[in-house]
Amino acid sequence: MEKMILDNDKYYQNIIDNLLDYDVCINMSVNAPGDSKYSNEAKLLVAYFDKLINYDYVKKETYNTLKGIQINYFINGVKADDVKKEMVKLEDEHPLGRFIDLDVFEKNSKQSLSRDTLRKCYLCDKPAFVCQREENHRKIDLEIYFKREILNYLSEFVANLIKESVLLELNLDPKFGLVTPYTNGSHEDMNYNLMLTAVDKISPYLKEIFKATARIDNIYELLMNNQVIGKLAEERMLIATNGVNCYKGLIYNLGLMITASTYSLVNLENFEYSYFVAKTLSKQTFKDSKLDTFGQKAYKKYNFGGIRKETLNGYPSIRQILPMIIDYEDQTLIRALVKLITITDDSVLLKRSGSFEKMEEIIYKFKHLDLNDLEAINDLTNYCIENNLSFGGSADLLITAIYLTKLQETFTFLELK
Repeated sequence: MEKMILDNDKYYQNIIDNLLDYDVCINMSVNAPGDSKYSNEAKLLVAYFDKLINYDYVKKETYNTLKGIQINYFINGVKADDVKKEMVKLEDEHPLGRFIDLDVFEKNSKQSLSRDTLRKCYLCDKPAFVCQREENHRKIDLEIYFKREILNYLSEFVANLIKESVLLELNLDPKFGLVTPYTNGSHEDMNYNLMLTAVDKISPYLKEIFKATARIDNIYELLMNNQVIGKLAEERMLIATNGVNCYKGLIYNLGLMITASTYSLVNLENFEYSYFVAKTLSKQTFKDSKLDTFGQKAYKKYNFGGIRKETLNGYPSIRQILPMIIDYEDQTLIRALVKLITITDDSVLLKRSGSFEKMEEIIYKFKHLDLNDLEAINDLTNYCIENNLSFGGSADLLITAIYLTKLQETFTFLELK
C-alpha cells in the first residue's frame, strides 16, 4: 500500500509540475474494484473513452500505473470549471461513465476539482463511498459486474460497426458484377435479400470473436477458440442460405482481423501490430493445410497465392487502401474496391477468367478505368456480368478495411509513455 501511495504521489506531482506550462489537466483513470483495474476490459474502456475527450489538448501522456492505465490531457485556453462540468456529465450520463474517473486539475492547484454530487455505487443507489466503507457488496460481485457491463456494451458497439461495414460495401452500385440492392450481378444463386440474411446470421459470431479476444490472453488458445466460432458462423450461414456461400471468405478475413486488432488493443500495442498478429495466426492456420488442386497449379505456375498469400504477408492490400478511406462516400469506397481488384490475388477471378492472361487483361481494364466517368463504370460492370466475373475476395477485403477504419475511429490504440 505504501508503494502505491508513493507512486501515486509521484504521478500526481508530475501533473502539478506540468501545469506550470498549461492551464488545465484532465486525468483519466479507471474506476474499478480490485485487480479488475488491470483487466483487458479496463484497457478497452480507456481506449474507448479516449476518443470521447473532445478537447484540443496540447500534450497527452499515457501511463500504466498501479491504478491501471491513466491518461493526462494538458489543455490551454479553457476554464477548469467548464471542463469539470463536461467531465461530470460524461461520467454521469454515458452508459459506461460510472466505470471511469475524469479528474480535472487547474494551474496553481495541488488537488483536483471536486464534484457537486456524489458518485453512486455500481450495484445500488447509495453513494459509492458508503458502500465501500460499509462493505455492502462482495468485491467479486463488483468485479464481475464491471467486466460484464463493459464487454457487453463495447461488443454491441463493435457488432454495429461490423454490420455498418458490410452494408456499406453491399449497398454500393454499380459494382462490377457483385451483388447490389439492384442486381444479382454475376451471381445467379445470390441476391440482395439473401446477402442480408447471411449478414444477420454471421454478425453475432463475429461479435463473439471480439468478446473472446478480450477474455483470452493466450494467443494460440485464442486462435483455436475463434476458429470454432468462425466454423459455427459458416454453418449457420449455410443453413440460412440453403447452402449458398455468401460470406465464407469474409468470416475468415474479418474474423482474423477482429482477433488481431482486438488483441493489439488489449495488449497496448499500436495498430500496425495487428498485421503482425494476423501473420502469426495465419501461419498457424495454414501450417497443416494444403492448397486445393486449382490453388496448387496457380501457385506453382504464376506464384499466385490467393488469400493465403495475403494473410501470410499481413494483409498488404488492406494496408495500401486504408489511407484511401477518408470517408464512407460511394465514390471513395468504389476507388478503394477498384484498387483492391488491381492488387489482390483473387483465385475466384482467376478461375472465372479461364486463364492467367485473360485475368491480366481484365485487371488492365480496371487499372485504366476513369473513376470519374459513371458511364465507363457502368460499361465495365456490364462487361463483368456478361463474362460471369466475380471479385468477392476484393469485396471481403474492402469490408475488412472499412471495419478497421471504423475501429480506429472508435478506439485509440494506446502507446505507453
